[in-house]
Amino acid sequence: MTDRQGESRDAPVRRRPRPRLTWAGFERRLAAALGRMAGETFLTLTQAAGADAPGYYVQFAHHVRSRGGSAGLRAEAVGSPYLPPGRPLTPAQEAQLDEIGWERPGPDEPGRNLFRDFPLPASFEDVARLAVRTLRDVFAIGAPDELRYRHQSFERGPVAELDLGIEAEARTPTPRPRARPRPPLDELRAQVEAGLRGWLHLDELIRDEDGDYPVRLGSVLMFVRLLDGVPPVVRIFAPILRDIPGTPELLGALNDVNRTVRFGRAIWTERQVVVTMDLTAIDLTADQVAFACVELGNLADYLDDGLHGRFGGSVLFDSRPSPVN
Repeated sequence: MTDRQGESRDAPVRRRPRPRLTWAGFERRLAAALGRMAGETFLTLTQAAGADAPGYYVQFAHHVRSRGGSAGLRAEAVGSPYLPPGRPLTPAQEAQLDEIGWERPGPDEPGRNLFRDFPLPASFEDVARLAVRTLRDVFAIGAPDELRYRHQSFERGPVAELDLGIEAEARTPTPRPRARPRPPLDELRAQVEAGLRGWLHLDELIRDEDGDYPVRLGSVLMFVRLLDGVPPVVRIFAPILRDIPGTPELLGALNDVNRTVRFGRAIWTERQVVVTMDLTAIDLTADQVAFACVELGNLADYLDDGLHGRFGGSVLFDSRPSPVN
């Protein structure tokens, strides 16, 4: 059957092609997505894999607390140590990153990416603008559709997709533990050691008699422990005060901390105040291990001085050297 113009009524409807996402449109979407991110999650924007793609990325995570005591959002741009061997950032790219406002890690900084800390409530438009200038102008990524994103919780794995107008990073579904043997602890240990070696700039790591990896960070001694199970778990913890009674005032202060922070928790046990968090082995990467150590270490290094001044007890170190294993 045809209509008056001679066109079949059963002919398929021709849809107009969807317009290509511009950098300006992506910047608006990214600002909105950053404002909706939940606590204890991170967002990574990565250059899609390709023959000539070195793997540039920027990433964002909510701070539990900065050393100044306020919650914030940390943004990072990939540094040369995390790019393929022989393909570091060029001097021109380094100069551009400095010019648009990225900060370089100092000798006492545990991370090796460039970074910016934004106190909350942050101007997410400014954060998104910085990211777009980095991806487009410094890393020379031609269009937003050349990016892939990962939105994930540090403790629970993948979370809800974001309306960024680009594809989410492809993931291999994780089989249920009952469908196959649990992943060997050795696989997790390899990821943990890779993350610690990259973070600490070390070829060899020390393990104590309990099998933990001790890391001195500022005035605290942090430990990284592997716990076997289904799935295995990485426990990161730092006893920040010793020989301190569990008074109602102290326990109330720790409750206040736990209501405020979004990453880890502070507890009192066996006359010690301990800052701790657990990471499951599901989809865990070396970069996530390093990032979690940085965040928990910063929280521990911030809390020990304040709690020591209010409630006494003893700290392990007074000096603040570079992180060492």
